[in-house]
Amino acid sequence: MSLSDVFGVQGALLALGFTPLSQDGVDGPRTQGKVREFQSANGLAETGAFDDPDTVSALAAQLADLGFTVV
Repeated sequence: MSLSDVFGVQGALLALGFTPLSQDGVDGPRTQGKVREFQSANGLAETGAFDDPDTVSALAAQLADLGFTVV
């Protein structure tokens, strides 16, 4: 799974149970809200930015724990 774009981050959030969310590749209000929800649940700054390095790192770690290969 790639976390290099919003489509991949949406997929990661879906895999981690952050629903409802559609995987449409759009960095809109719903995606930003789910990113903030993930950030809050993981003690990260709630920026809503899908490409925040700390957020991407936390997503990658949790996905790896579930057996996903993250690139």
